[in-house]
Amino acid sequence: DLNENVRNSVKRAIFHIKYSMLSDTSSIKYTGGNGQSFKNAIKIIGIKNSLACLRSQKEYIKHLYGDSNNWEQIEQTHIKHNNKHYNLITIKEADSGNIKKFYFDISDLFHNF
Repeated sequence: DLNENVRNSVKRAIFHIKYSMLSDTSSIKYTGGNGQSFKNAIKIIGIKNSLACLRSQKEYIKHLYGDSNNWEQIEQTHIKHNNKHYNLITIKEADSGNIKKFYFDISDLFHNF
């Protein structure tokens, strides 16, 4: 039915617009360390919501390792440590199989609530 196809197309378009708005990372900034420990965590500033938070972490890793053909995320864990909130992202490098861990300080996200 043509009307049903049009409705579905409109629903998909609205979803993509909302996703793009919610996952906007243009105002996010990275400070801190190299991400190899809590002490040297990569601090993400300007997070508006959890979707943008997750996207910004993947963008950071992509900046270091290239697209996701070069690495695979194998784990993500939220950790509260010393009254701060962290995401620990574990990746596996495609070529070498090496495991890398990145600590992201996402406390800024929790200050918005």
